Amino acid sequence: MPTLDCPDAVLVIAWGNPLREDDAVAWHVLEGLRSLRPRPGLPALKLRHAHQLTPEMAECVSQARGVVFIDARRDGTPGEVRCEAAAPSAGSNPLAHSLSPQALLLYAEQLYGRAPRAVVLSIAGERFGMGEALSPVVRRAIPRAIRTVVRQAKAWAQASPETVRPV
Repeated sequence: MPTLDCPDAVLVIAWGNPLREDDAVAWHVLEGLRSLRPRPGLPALKLRHAHQLTPEMAECVSQARGVVFIDARRDGTPGEVRCEAAAPSAGSNPLAHSLSPQALLLYAEQLYGRAPRAVVLSIAGERFGMGEALSPVVRRAIPRAIRTVVRQAKAWAQASPETVRPV
C-alpha cells in the first residue's frame, strides 16, 4: 500500500472476498464512496480494498487522519450496519498473515509511532456461498454504510485529534 499523499485524509479500507456473495459488501461500499462528488466539509478520503488486512498496511494507516475499516460479518440481522471504535490491540494471533483492525493499528503504533483514530464499520451478511451477487437485504444496506462513513469522516474533520467516538 503506498504512503498517503494527503496526510490529513481519512483512510477507508474495505476487505473481504468478492467471490463469496455478501462477504464482498465492503468492496461495494468502497465503490459507492468512490462515486461521491467532493463536498464542503468532507475531508479527503483515501480508498483501499484488500482481501485481508496485512502488516504492510501499517505505514499507510499510521499517516491517516483516521481509519474506517469496512467488513462483512456473520452475526446479527442481515443488513444491519454497526460502527464501533477500534483501538490498538494484539488480539489472539498477532503473527498471522491476516490481521484484525486492532492488530493493524498496533503495528502502526509500534512501527511508525502513531495509531490514528479508527472505527470498524461492519454489515451483517446473509449469504456467504460462492458467487458475486449480494443478497438483496445486504445490497439495500450499502447507502446506509456510505452515509455512516461520510458522517464519521466529517466528525473527525471537526473534532480534536484525541476524539475517538464512532458516529
